[in-house]
Amino acid sequence: MRSFWKMKLTGIFIALLLAISGCSSNAVPTTSTASAAEQHQTQTQDQQTATSNDTAPTTVVPGQKLKVSYIDVGQADSILIQIPNGKNVLIDAGNNGDANAITSYLKKQDVSKLDIVIATHPHEDHIGSMDTQIKTFDIGQVIMPKKDSTTQTYKDLITAIQNKGLKITEAKAGLELDLGSEVNALLLAPNSANYEDVNNYSAVLKLSYGTNTFLFEGDAQEQSENEMINAGYNLKSDVLKVGHHGSNTSSTTAFLTKVQPKYAVISVGKGNSYGHPANVTMDSLTNIGAKVYRADLSGTIVAESDGTNITINTIATEVQPRAPTPTVSQSVAPVSVAPAPAQATASTNSTVKSTPTPTSSTGLVCIMYIIQKPRNSIFLHVHICQLQIRPIRSLLEKL
Repeated sequence: MRSFWKMKLTGIFIALLLAISGCSSNAVPTTSTASAAEQHQTQTQDQQTATSNDTAPTTVVPGQKLKVSYIDVGQADSILIQIPNGKNVLIDAGNNGDANAITSYLKKQDVSKLDIVIATHPHEDHIGSMDTQIKTFDIGQVIMPKKDSTTQTYKDLITAIQNKGLKITEAKAGLELDLGSEVNALLLAPNSANYEDVNNYSAVLKLSYGTNTFLFEGDAQEQSENEMINAGYNLKSDVLKVGHHGSNTSSTTAFLTKVQPKYAVISVGKGNSYGHPANVTMDSLTNIGAKVYRADLSGTIVAESDGTNITINTIATEVQPRAPTPTVSQSVAPVSVAPAPAQATASTNSTVKSTPTPTSSTGLVCIMYIIQKPRNSIFLHVHICQLQIRPIRSLLEKL
């Protein structure tokens, strides 16, 4: 009996020790004990500090210019930023088929190292050839939002990063980029950890050189734009890379009123099936007084700043990259894919048209269906690659 109680008391004593130390077989390690209120206060303080920092003019060396190239990759994004101190930043890398065009452009600009690579979000029209650029050039730092993807394009990017022994820095609001004393570079988004729409994970960068400012919005949409406004960031910028290719899901009046851009650059493909840029976006930019430059009309757009003045030139291009895989704005029921009809089938409510089957530079065959309805259009692109149907990612957008 004494032995029984001795064992019982020993067990209770051990349990108390475990409880006091916070250990148990199911315990999860934690790296922070701050309360939610403390964490929020810390985040607010960080944002206020970053906001005040990015408004201060930087030191400019006379005769040296900052150069920003909005590379024409059609319905996709790729931007090269060249700092006067010799550092280079690449924001996005177009579609898979844009690898050669982007690599060629970077080499023509005497780029041998990309000090910072930013993959704004894991959509193919933004990270398509990023793996190639990482393999081709020396890389200093890779910045990406904490949002993965099941696509082969994303897997190829991660493999390229790992094979080069690089680590990923999480893209989030308040992150300052170390590009030297000549510039201030600050991420203003993403401000949240979870979004329904992948576009809102977009890393948004504000760059200052002297008194000139540039804002690169990726595919950030209304939700992210509102978060940047509510965070109290100084959004005013001379040049705005318009969000989401000029879609009506971005560039709200409230956001543009805060940015007050003198120039607006839209990375958009000629004759794209999305209807980008949307008329409402063009009207909003006109009303705000911005001069608009479009890749589909002007090719590659190059902005140069001496710290006080900005000059913009354009470079015509023959590059015609394939259209990107659409983004998900809401859930779509499974669709069974059938061969495209030989002729258009008409009805009183809608017209279904088949388009020629485009072939990408990698030999992947894509089938596209476009369903058009009066006064609004639903664009449903189904890509069949290597005989495997990829998950359907559709864009439902009212024009």
